[in-house]
Amino acid sequence: MGLLACLASGLASPALAVGTLTEISVTPSSLVAGANVEVTLSFTTANTWPADGKLEVTFPAGFGVAGAAVGGVTPGNGTFSAAGNATGVVTVTRSGTGTQILAPAGVTILLTGITNPGPGTTGVYALATKSYSGSTIDTGSAPGSAITSAQGTMTGVSVTPSSLVAGANVEVTLS
Repeated sequence: MGLLACLASGLASPALAVGTLTEISVTPSSLVAGANVEVTLSFTTANTWPADGKLEVTFPAGFGVAGAAVGGVTPGNGTFSAAGNATGVVTVTRSGTGTQILAPAGVTILLTGITNPGPGTTGVYALATKSYSGSTIDTGSAPGSAITSAQGTMTGVSVTPSSLVAGANVEVTLS
């Protein structure tokens, strides 16, 4: 029985095989610990992403995602919103006002309002496209990021030599 016949008869539609996202990259705008960053997500879908679908991005431990927002989407048809939670998951929701993104399709999403964790190499990023009801469509992962220590600028530092005579043996005071 075909999909239309199933829908017309009230029977459940055939199950969709979960696909694999490919060409996945997750790129923070800065790799400095504690920095407030934009994160660029890029991936290619295996199955069509519905106009009212979702993308769940699970960030590695330590990332702050509570302030997540969508800064842009390509292809950008429709309205997109984002919400982050305490467990490091950002859900990007499509409003249903655009069109479905036919597979295979390259998608790029810019997330803003993300805070980097402390220094070290993070775990992997996990991505999953989902239907409005939460059924998984495609999944994939990207390797972690190497987060570095913050590099600050010292202010109010003075260097005072005990003598300004060329070639003299001096003591230097740092304050």
